[in-house]
Amino acid sequence: MQAFATAVGSGALAQLTYLFLAANKIGDPGVSALASACASGAMAKLTVLSLVQNKIGDPGLSALSRALASGALAQCQKLLLSGNKIGNPGLASLAAACARGALAKLEKLFLDQNQIGDVGLTALASACASGALAQCQELYLRHNQIGDAGISAFASACAGGALANLTKLELDFNQIGDAGLTALASACASGALENLKTLTLDKFTIRDGNDTSLILSSENLNDTDLRIIAQLFANGALAHLRKLDLNNNKIGDAGLTALASACASGALAQLTSLDLWNNNIGDPGLTALASACASGALAQCRKLSLHNNKIGDPGLVSLADACARGALPSLKTFWIDYKYMRHPALVAACQPRGIQIT
Repeated sequence: MQAFATAVGSGALAQLTYLFLAANKIGDPGVSALASACASGAMAKLTVLSLVQNKIGDPGLSALSRALASGALAQCQKLLLSGNKIGNPGLASLAAACARGALAKLEKLFLDQNQIGDVGLTALASACASGALAQCQELYLRHNQIGDAGISAFASACAGGALANLTKLELDFNQIGDAGLTALASACASGALENLKTLTLDKFTIRDGNDTSLILSSENLNDTDLRIIAQLFANGALAHLRKLDLNNNKIGDAGLTALASACASGALAQLTSLDLWNNNIGDPGLTALASACASGALAQCRKLSLHNNKIGDPGLVSLADACARGALPSLKTFWIDYKYMRHPALVAACQPRGIQIT
């Protein structure tokens, strides 16, 4: 690697825009030598640098970060550091460099499969809060040691406007619990991460694309989870979705209210089937959904399943009133608990339209 770094420093690769050095044994000494060459101005046109699986630790990344802080690799748009031995000190050094203006054009940062914990992510969040990585669209942090403190700091930075261009965030295989997810949900609810459409967590994964079906049944999802998912829908994720299955979870009124709000904003406009049976949904949640539908949401929905929840007369009346006024114009089948199949308001709203109550 020293010989290669010497060649780089001599200007032999001055026109290089892509450097792929993955799956070698570069280590800290090798990346330090490469960083020194780059600090002298070598490879100034490089836009992609891959150092995946090279046994790079904190000393190596710290050396690279010092070079970046001096202005090296200013054109870099994609930096791949996956599968190394980077921990909190290494990421903190990279964050400090970014806070000083390094990697201002970076669009994709791969830090997955390392040893990063809360301290490292907090340092990165702090840098981003100061304006670092403003162009970043994809951030990969899966398979690390991040917990609630780290993701809470990250969420706080995002709530303040950091990483506004982020479209993809991978966080699965970490140690994030309810407190961290709550912080992330609150940030999303505040309007943060408005471009985020792909998110991977241990409990669920939302990958934007042209999929028409999303099955999230029996995943132990709660209101916090659905608040996050709903925000991704509101951001435009999975715009072609036709079937959404959320049955047999722990979703309550707050979760359904968030989903209803997303639908009212135009999300899930092509949805034809919504399954919410066997959850903890009550009248406030169903009333919020009815209100969204009354405003034109879910106009293509043909099947709505809400049986085995905690819905009572007020919720059913609100839905019946909405349907009587023309909401859910495509609805053909409505699943509800047996005891409500002959509910007067529901029957009066559904029977003239040929909606089957089952």
